[in-house]
Amino acid sequence: MPLNRLRALDQADWLRLERTETGGARRGAVEHFYRATDLVIFEQETWAVLPPSIRAGFSWTTFEQLTERVSAAIIAGTFDARHDRHLSWTPVLLDQYGWERLIEAADVVFRSVLEEHDLAKRRLAEKDGVSALVTVGIAAFESPMWLRHHSDWLNPAYATSPAFASTAVIDRKSFFPKLSKVCSNPVDLRILDELNRREVSAKLLHASMTDLTLPGSDRRLRKLTTQGWATEVRRESGGRRRGATEHFYRAVGPALIDNESWAEIPDAIRVTITSRTFEQLREKVKEALAVGTFDARTDRHLTWSPLRLDQIGWERVVGTVDAFFAALFEEEKGAKERIANSGEKPILATIGLTAFESPHKSVKIP
Repeated sequence: MPLNRLRALDQADWLRLERTETGGARRGAVEHFYRATDLVIFEQETWAVLPPSIRAGFSWTTFEQLTERVSAAIIAGTFDARHDRHLSWTPVLLDQYGWERLIEAADVVFRSVLEEHDLAKRRLAEKDGVSALVTVGIAAFESPMWLRHHSDWLNPAYATSPAFASTAVIDRKSFFPKLSKVCSNPVDLRILDELNRREVSAKLLHASMTDLTLPGSDRRLRKLTTQGWATEVRRESGGRRRGATEHFYRAVGPALIDNESWAEIPDAIRVTITSRTFEQLREKVKEALAVGTFDARTDRHLTWSPLRLDQIGWERVVGTVDAFFAALFEEEKGAKERIANSGEKPILATIGLTAFESPHKSVKIP
């Protein structure tokens, strides 16, 4: 970054001059080293008065900074070095009360993560222990409704988080190769995203994914069903179908991969899963920013934090993030029951969570 910009940020109290160095290859010049004065955190009241264009720009920059850290960790091999690392994103359907509880919970997770950072620093100062540079990212924002009629989301066929609720036993010999194959195909991932949201037929899929032909949509749905990622839930005939039968499908989620199973996945497959999962989340952020829902609610949450943790701190942080993820589905269940009684228009919220080890040279942590 040009020196004049660094000095401008210093004068605005965004940075502080840490030290200067001379000599060596600097040839008489003075090198200035700066640090951020603190984490950049906007209070909700301050965030609300910023113009939408400023909010959107800041949001995308913040998320792209997290993307850079994810990419660096994947390249360095640290992202998946710990089998209990966390990376997830999920859409949940909420009412206003559920949304407020979600944001409150995200704020609590954020604060507890920073507290663990401070506690770990104290423990490491008291005794010489091994530390790790960790990055934790939390995103909770409103996504656009993909269906024309909001009432379609209240169809009783909408099943809450089938992947999470599944009790299926993983056949590792067949599951991991299938997982790698579907994760490496962006079109199949988009279809699975649709299938996790609602019942989909080839006709509906073709209408929402215009780059797919109707026969192509049918072939892909049948292929995903054969592979065990989807299941046929019903058939309809009559009306404008002119004697044809329309097949409707929903996603069938496999059991969540536990830490022991994750540790057994070959490195190449883990990298593929990690990259595709985060890229999906990135697309959701871009989509929400493009249509204006990401920052439509001033209480949305987007943070990422570099932390220096010991093993105790790592286990507590990951446990906190895992617990937050698990609670999302109970929150969605309660919201659906309230919406069914009140008729309130639902909110489609997307939550992204990640906790991973970063390369040691990424950032110095105070």
